[in-house]
Amino acid sequence: MVAVVHSRPRKARDATAPLTMESSPQWRVWAFLVVVHHIWCYVLGKLTNYQVHPIVCCPGGDSCTSGAVALRVFRSHRRATAIDNHYLCGRRLKRVIFQVTSSNEKYAVFSSEHHLTKSMVETLAANAIDLESIAIDRMIITIGAVEAFSQLPTSLEEFSISNCRMSCSTAEVNEIVQNSLRQLLSRSPRLKRFEISGRGWTFDHFVLDENVLALLPDSIRDLSISAGGSLKITNLHFLRGRLLESLALQRSFVSSADLDVLVGMASSLTTLDLTSCINITDGSLLRKLHNLRYLYLGNNRELTDDAVMGVCAGCPRLQRLSLDNCAMLTTNSLLGLGLLFELEWLCLAGVGGVDDQVLERLTNCRELKMLDIKFCRNVTEIGLVIILDLPELSQLDVQGVRAYSHSILQHAKRIPKTIVSEHCASMPIHLPPLPSAVVG
Repeated sequence: MVAVVHSRPRKARDATAPLTMESSPQWRVWAFLVVVHHIWCYVLGKLTNYQVHPIVCCPGGDSCTSGAVALRVFRSHRRATAIDNHYLCGRRLKRVIFQVTSSNEKYAVFSSEHHLTKSMVETLAANAIDLESIAIDRMIITIGAVEAFSQLPTSLEEFSISNCRMSCSTAEVNEIVQNSLRQLLSRSPRLKRFEISGRGWTFDHFVLDENVLALLPDSIRDLSISAGGSLKITNLHFLRGRLLESLALQRSFVSSADLDVLVGMASSLTTLDLTSCINITDGSLLRKLHNLRYLYLGNNRELTDDAVMGVCAGCPRLQRLSLDNCAMLTTNSLLGLGLLFELEWLCLAGVGGVDDQVLERLTNCRELKMLDIKFCRNVTEIGLVIILDLPELSQLDVQGVRAYSHSILQHAKRIPKTIVSEHCASMPIHLPPLPSAVVG
């Protein structure tokens, strides 16, 4: 999918004069342009293999300026390059999304079989000289396309690769990929968001290390480098002196000592994802990140009680917290979750320290909307009844909790909109009787 956004400068008008659909010439011109635009989209769709859907934003809207028109061009049946059409790639192009959507949500994190080619990126780089954002999702990125990344304009503010595959078969090809990314970062002084994320070895032999990341400009604010097996950083020295707002380091090998670098950006950092960072055994420095809103620490089995107690005391503004499968946590630290009065989303799946005392303390979190306690086997019916009384709770996951049954809901003052459980009071499907083996 390619999203194309054109913008037109807003004309000055008398601030005291009311804008009405009947009296304003601007509205009449706008209505005429909308009709012409829809006709053009219909004709283009008939002449090409693409479905062109116009999205028109009314003047004065919150999400766009007056006269803004957005076009989305979706991939059709056979392979082609929508970006080659010069009608869809002009110098006013600001944002492009190459995306293949999946009808099944469980495949959304896997790449499709559609390719992003060198010619597509080169055409984009040559024509869209004011491009600000390029995002690529669920596609196979050819080496030629990667090489062409170095030609993208210096106006770039966002570069994102997610759930893609890359044909990086040898160490020599990896050097080509790294060199292209180094050139891209070196000539992007306005870059605010940089993302390369994927699972396992989807990027083959590509290595994302300090040699590339050290070239990130000072303007960077959002960094997501959860690149599976391709992420080869061993420290966070390349982030010293930066003021990030969001950082995702899933499955990286950074250690507890590297958290000191993050303390230097405590005033700006609001989102931190350290899921499956197995070398983080001492999270005591996390308590100094007082501005955090979202913190993900799942699958860190060596995480200690001291770290969680520090987070509960030092990060009072947390709205999302993930501690799933943190096996060493006990009730002593989890009771501190009751200090997080702004908490809206909490995942405690597989944490043995969760019991009725912890659930009772969570009643202090009056804003809690989602709670995941699946396979928390020390929870009893008493704790479940208590947690059901939370005023904002809309989603509860109790899979693997033996104490749960639908009969508990009879004693609840309110019931969440969604409860995920394997408990089934009765068989919803009536099976026909098996035929008799006796032949009459």
